[in-house]
Amino acid sequence: MSMPCFAVWAPWGSLIMAGAKDVENRRRPAPARYTLPLEVLVYQGARWDHTLEMGRFVDLLGGQAQVAELLARAWQRERILGWDLIALWLGLQIDLARRAILGTVKITGCRQDSKSRWAAPGAWHWELADPKPFDRPVTYLAGRRANSFFLAPSPNEHELFKPHDGRTRRVDVRVECPDVMITQPGRWGNPFRTRRVDSRWAVEQWDRDFGQWVDLRNRYLKPYGPCDTKAAALGACIKAYESWLRSNGQLMARLPELKGKRLGCYCRADQPCHGDVLVRLAEET
Repeated sequence: MSMPCFAVWAPWGSLIMAGAKDVENRRRPAPARYTLPLEVLVYQGARWDHTLEMGRFVDLLGGQAQVAELLARAWQRERILGWDLIALWLGLQIDLARRAILGTVKITGCRQDSKSRWAAPGAWHWELADPKPFDRPVTYLAGRRANSFFLAPSPNEHELFKPHDGRTRRVDVRVECPDVMITQPGRWGNPFRTRRVDSRWAVEQWDRDFGQWVDLRNRYLKPYGPCDTKAAALGACIKAYESWLRSNGQLMARLPELKGKRLGCYCRADQPCHGDVLVRLAEET
């Protein structure tokens, strides 16, 4: 089972969990496929949001000018220290964990005229309530940008906290937490894809030099296409990936790093995936 999740930069996720931030500013309204109020997971990414001045941040939290100036100087010396001082001064019990799911919160409304001091002009204001932080943030390699909205494992099904059994295997990141992401644009991502052309299927490769997808039938002989069915094209895509991987000495040398890890991708468990190639080759090393 999966549950809606939205990603934010640090420290906003921590402040949402502390109950200090009651509005999330977005360019778009909440997804129409969901009915509000909606309980969602809160994922805090690795990146810190340095776009807001420290003084303005303290003002939003109801601080005084002198304290804002003091914290601003601390911010210039050591940015993380600045946040720690704010937490200490405000008495907030916040966890600054990054690349982690921190807990759940309810999206109670979505409007453009919120009266909250956190509401930014011209943005959609997702109104938040009832934050429930986890006892321990769950490390989760979402492979998603901040401000994105996606599906993650549902903690209600205990899948998010499923212990690793020590086997090298591919997992659907919407169902189980991975140890290593193998999606693009990462090191282990698949540079090949399938695309329908008229009534047949082509296998294409991303060309870094030209910045575009190249049809493999113009570069390689069969079995890399064209194919009559999507299933055949997916099989050819996986074969092309294995051939490409075996020819890459640097990646082959790093395959042992994947041994005993859960390799995260967005392919469903019943779909063919290049992660199966990585699992097999990692176990062979």
